[in-house]
Amino acid sequence: MTRSFYAAILASLILVSCTPTTRTVGSSFTDPGFRPGSVHSMVVQVKTDDLGERQALEGSAVAALTSSGTSAGRSIDLLPPTRDIGDAASKRKIMNSGTDAVLVITPKQKKVVEEYIPPSYYPGHRRYSRYHSGYGDFYNVPGVIDGGYFIREPVATYDAKLYSLPHYRTLWTGQFTIRGSTGADFNALAGRFGPELVKRMGADGILGP
Repeated sequence: MTRSFYAAILASLILVSCTPTTRTVGSSFTDPGFRPGSVHSMVVQVKTDDLGERQALEGSAVAALTSSGTSAGRSIDLLPPTRDIGDAASKRKIMNSGTDAVLVITPKQKKVVEEYIPPSYYPGHRRYSRYHSGYGDFYNVPGVIDGGYFIREPVATYDAKLYSLPHYRTLWTGQFTIRGSTGADFNALAGRFGPELVKRMGADGILGP
């Protein structure tokens, strides 16, 4: 019984430490002239030379927008990285895409935060066990020490702007920081940021019914 109790505590500690989590904080602002319900479709454009990050972020944002009822497409399909047509031509293609808006996401900073988590002590106690004979006895359940360890968590900062098309008038803007769990890479973090960004836009009333 002592071993079972000890193993259960260790298992719960391992599950908590290994569960992938992300935390997103940020601020946003909606233009006072924005008309709710005016955006029903958009292109998602991530401005980065990192192909993996672009695919992860555009793909996850488009999936989240589609789930929310907004028609969306990736800029990587409209502007393939194999064709360098320049900024002006790229902007014209987006202006002529037939969508209501373009969501431009710009990665600003990436870093890995290292922190030391000090040991935690779970004190032991005495338990009473009754035998089949009817007699019983007390025994000691030893305490458990969750040893100190380092965490190395990726942190990324993004700017996001929603422009109406075809005139590129700013409808909404936001600045966000997302922090992942130990071991997560930045592309995985980008993939998780897409749904978080769409959730914030929905809360701000940007996404129409």
